[in-house]
Amino acid sequence: MLKHVPIGLIFSFTFSVGLLAGIPDSTLNNIYQNTPRGLQFGISSYLSLGHFDGKTISYVKWINPAQAIRWGLDFSVSGNTNHRKSTYSYYDAANDTTIIGSQSSNAGAPNEVDLNFRLRRMTINYGNPRNGFAPYWGIGPFVSGGYDRQISDSYNEGATSRKTATTMSGGLGGAVLLGAEWFVTRSLSLHVEYVSEFGAAYETNKNQLKSIYATNDYTLSTVTNTNRSWAISSKTLFGLTVRFK
Repeated sequence: MLKHVPIGLIFSFTFSVGLLAGIPDSTLNNIYQNTPRGLQFGISSYLSLGHFDGKTISYVKWINPAQAIRWGLDFSVSGNTNHRKSTYSYYDAANDTTIIGSQSSNAGAPNEVDLNFRLRRMTINYGNPRNGFAPYWGIGPFVSGGYDRQISDSYNEGATSRKTATTMSGGLGGAVLLGAEWFVTRSLSLHVEYVSEFGAAYETNKNQLKSIYATNDYTLSTVTNTNRSWAISSKTLFGLTVRFK
């Protein structure tokens, strides 16, 4: 049931507790001095605990109470395997006979593999804190990459065909952000930030079709496409920071 509780309500409650606890602004310097490092976990832009999946992880090191360096990694990995067995029949007019057989596809081989990552390096600058609340802004570059492969088998008129589609991508860009951080305790804080990114991407798509016939003859065709693009995107992110020495 907790997954369905709106994260905004949980943040509001936690922020209220943190503010009522009244972490004095004069102690923030001690917080940075005693716990100059931290791990940040992102909740992404979805407002439910069901999306607190830890796919956005950052390491933060504070240079001084007003500035920090953040290394962040977004990643996702997925894959699936299907096993299919089918029977077929076709008429061979030259020999006046009907051929019946069966076919297994992708026996134990992954049909699809998908991997994506994005690495950021942000310089974060903090404003003057008040009542346990500190605004901040940041800027920095990012690099991204991806790999996707899909395999499908088919049978038609005595030929077994396998289609393999492979996509490889990479990108470079920069990001700026505006955020606010609430210090709930000396070692735990919550944040919300608005991020805008500008980047250029490079993508290569390779489609290969191989058909093997009953005579063991085969045909192989390959088509490769290359795409270059750029984009501007914005999103709101939520998360928490755990500090340590």
